[in-house]
Amino acid sequence: MRLEELEELLRNRESPKLDFKREYKLYDRPPANTDEKMWADYVKGQWDELVKDIVALANGNVGTAGQDGFLVIGADDELPSLGVRQIYDTSRLEITEQQVLARVNSACDPPIPNLTCERVEIMGKQVTVITVHSSPYLHETSRQLQTTKGSFDERGALRHVEIDKTYSPRTAFVRRGESDFPATDDERRAISFEKVANLERRLEYTELDRQLFRKIRRILSSHGVIWYVRKTSFDGVFETKRLRELYDFEHFCECPECEFMDRGMENLRKQLSGAIKAFLRGAGQHTFPERANPEWNRIPRDPMREPEMLVWFRGKAKTKEEFDELVGKQREYVNRIGRELNQLAEQVCATYDEFVRVGRRRLAV
Repeated sequence: MRLEELEELLRNRESPKLDFKREYKLYDRPPANTDEKMWADYVKGQWDELVKDIVALANGNVGTAGQDGFLVIGADDELPSLGVRQIYDTSRLEITEQQVLARVNSACDPPIPNLTCERVEIMGKQVTVITVHSSPYLHETSRQLQTTKGSFDERGALRHVEIDKTYSPRTAFVRRGESDFPATDDERRAISFEKVANLERRLEYTELDRQLFRKIRRILSSHGVIWYVRKTSFDGVFETKRLRELYDFEHFCECPECEFMDRGMENLRKQLSGAIKAFLRGAGQHTFPERANPEWNRIPRDPMREPEMLVWFRGKAKTKEEFDELVGKQREYVNRIGRELNQLAEQVCATYDEFVRVGRRRLAV
């Protein structure tokens, strides 16, 4: 998650798909002067609290099917009138995606398909963001959950632990406004129906995205224009007609049909289009047709290999020093243009490779 995305979340109020928590005390090592068994009991209840919160975000409520849920750890749940939440450092919270997913799915049926756990630096502090990706299921607990609360002394030692709340197995948590609640029968039915309908729409959208992905792959073939861009050094000469498919892709991107339903794939398509535009713009501005063969282009020649250019520089320069300076600047310009075009070409290939890899995973093409 980028800093800008976190800042946008922090400006919003809690909702069925957005939850803020100051902290979860999930540390293996207890604070100083704390009984280890008491600490273990307290941490077990803290994990159950996290399980409850993630299951509630996965279910959301009516009207949220298909949306990701966000649990922001290290932010106050109160949004002041100025719109700036209090931020707390969570650098001690060393939890991983695999660890959280294993804990949640040991108490959740059906299992949560996927989540992401990220750490984002903001205002000199580390905030932990768990993204609960959209799920087509209504999730409920597979065992009893018991959340805990504790009291700490002024030195941070745990002095007392008690059970806060107990939830029976087969509880489907949902979010109403800013809090978690066990779902009513009506909520269960409505959310399940909505998730199934959303899944059917997504399957239709996925097929449209598959068709678009295949069409782009036909235009930008790994063994055609992409192979040529990958293998060609653009600090010399290159065959312009071999780049035709790049222009074809750019023209296709102007059509309204060239837009993925999947937000991630659409972002990658835009990145690929941007990389290709930058490369074609650079090639158009800084390369010129070969005199002997206008179907080939090249960057300006090194003046040390172009007698006519040296004659022109000698006629323009009044001294040898001025001549050397003109030649040096031209050679520097030529080398810089060659490096930039090769870097732009590399960016085209790297973006294309990422587009293909992600597309194959998401669309199974």
